[in-house]
Amino acid sequence: MCPSCRICDLESESEGDMDRQELEREIVAVLLHGETVGDATMSAHDLKPSEIQDSGLKTIYQAMYDLHRAGKSVAAFEVGELIGDHRKVDDLSTSGYSVPSAEIIERRIDKLRELNQRDRWASACRQAETMLAREAPLAEFQELFAGLDRYRPADRRLESLHLAGFLNAQTDTIARRIDGTEEPIPLPWPKVEKLMGGGLWPGLTVLVGNTGSGKTQLAIQAAHYAASNKDKDGKDKDRVPVLYIGLEIDRLGMVCRLLGLRSDAYWSDLYFGHLECPSRSAPGIDLIHNATEIINTHREALAELPFYFEPGSMLGWDPLELDRLCRKMRVKHPAGPFIVVLDFLQLVRGESDQLRENIGRAAYMGRAAAREHGASVILISSTARENYGTLAGTKGKGDVPLGGGNPSRFVGMGKESGEIEFACDWLLTLCAEETETMPRTVHLAAAKVRAGRPGWAKLSFDGTEFHEPKADKIVGFGGEP
Repeated sequence: MCPSCRICDLESESEGDMDRQELEREIVAVLLHGETVGDATMSAHDLKPSEIQDSGLKTIYQAMYDLHRAGKSVAAFEVGELIGDHRKVDDLSTSGYSVPSAEIIERRIDKLRELNQRDRWASACRQAETMLAREAPLAEFQELFAGLDRYRPADRRLESLHLAGFLNAQTDTIARRIDGTEEPIPLPWPKVEKLMGGGLWPGLTVLVGNTGSGKTQLAIQAAHYAASNKDKDGKDKDRVPVLYIGLEIDRLGMVCRLLGLRSDAYWSDLYFGHLECPSRSAPGIDLIHNATEIINTHREALAELPFYFEPGSMLGWDPLELDRLCRKMRVKHPAGPFIVVLDFLQLVRGESDQLRENIGRAAYMGRAAAREHGASVILISSTARENYGTLAGTKGKGDVPLGGGNPSRFVGMGKESGEIEFACDWLLTLCAEETETMPRTVHLAAAKVRAGRPGWAKLSFDGTEFHEPKADKIVGFGGEP
């Protein structure tokens, strides 16, 4: 028997020969259709003929691949001429498949490649049996299974579910956290760090707030701080990779916001191309920064950060993309945590025409991505219009003021709320006091803390950067510091 799994379990994993053949058939068909209508999907995905298992489809795709590599037209007639069988190609090209989006075809190809890797695992297990019989050295086994462990099928036996099967691994994690070997992702606000158990741990955080309360800038500031990670002496530590999915902001907006955080200028002055930028740290004083100098000072340092930005689409972003992008992040950065920000939930789309269902689906996919990839996932949500006054502290008389009382009263303030609260590990609500001047006071309510207790942290926001007032303490529910 294979030392790592049972061959019979592996055999059951490949129960879908027809499913695999259908997947391959659809991929080849839509790539052929895409090239026919001028969609360069083959250029984008570089699928190799060796990745196709079905012999008939492999012959067709090999011809498509050769034509494409030669810079020739990849159309049904040319492919039929090359393989000498027009009927086979015509049957494929009239199979009823429509040309999907680039994201959909990439997911299908990723799925095919995953199946290929699982087949490699099964083949390796069979080969390992013969190696055991001849008492092969350990180095041969290590070479055989190199890079394949993540594709090992799960053991479905009841024994594999027993507590003893994973107890040691989890207690080892606790030990690493005790001795500091495994730490949370740092935040730029020490009191908020303490409120969240030391910083951002792997898991799902949902950030809710009114329009203009600073949700996006709070997330960008946290992400930039982690990607620029420094110790207390200002020396570089392990920088935390960041994937920011911005469905509402563009690349220019992201760069201006980052430059604003690294300088003393308002990001909006950079965005509008103002050469002379007033100081944020000394408002009202005639202190001016030169925008060109800001760019020249910080451009090179920004380019070195492990910061990735997916602009997305305001017409809707499929949350299925979240897992695909997280997998790419883990390949690029195989060790340690990373941050994923989805900004914001109300712009996701999905199979349902109901926004609430699509948002709930995105929330659970965010939590699944956090668990599978060891990431800290932050989902940003706007709030319903009827909750604006509550979050600004202006609704009703005799209400408990912002920054006091039980912060859990702010659970359910997100727009199309429901599943996002159930799925998340931390629910943070930005309660910004209404004022016409900057900086303004913002109360951060940790309304849900799965592994702790709710609490408050007071912040000051100047439109570009959040700060913690030095004299303020964290307030827990009940008023205890």
